[in-house]
Amino acid sequence: MTYVLGITGQIAAGKSAVASIFEDLGATIVCADTIVHELQKAGTEQTRMIAKTFGPQVLMAEGGVDRKKLRDIVTKDAGRLSVLESILHPAVRAEMSARIDKLKEGDTSFVVLEVPLMFENGAHRLCNDVLACLAPEDVRLARAQDRNPQLTKDGFLALQKRQSKEPVLRKRADFILDTSGDMAKVRERVEALFRKIKHKA
Repeated sequence: MTYVLGITGQIAAGKSAVASIFEDLGATIVCADTIVHELQKAGTEQTRMIAKTFGPQVLMAEGGVDRKKLRDIVTKDAGRLSVLESILHPAVRAEMSARIDKLKEGDTSFVVLEVPLMFENGAHRLCNDVLACLAPEDVRLARAQDRNPQLTKDGFLALQKRQSKEPVLRKRADFILDTSGDMAKVRERVEALFRKIKHKA
């Protein structure tokens, strides 16, 4: 039997760091953001649709999507972001489902599905349980700006607005993980949760 744990949370809540710890513990990772990157390479149907919708200026010279240019467009216009999501989300869901099915056919026992918009795009239906990573907004803003110094607070809030709010995550997730402390503490919490899940699974 293959157990699938979904990991979600708001922007800069530590999802990737937590997924990496699970990977160290033996989990196989399926990451929605990685799939999005792949779908925006040169020659894909999604890249063709994005270029048709947003204009050829969002493509790089080699034909893939210039993610920065596209991000600049959609963070300023919620309507344009919705259009982009309508292009990408169905393809991402289909690819995640296909990868999980393939892992289930093998001997993979523990899969982590990392999806920022877990409940928004229905990816939670692919999971046995969902873990929500939570941290205060000021902590997440500092992390996001450290990762991308050009990100303004307004840009951060615009991205956050598209995601489930903390009360919703607390209500819908099966597990809650505080990621506001240092990584040593976060690792301890993840390891404890891993033992609990392995026992449950």
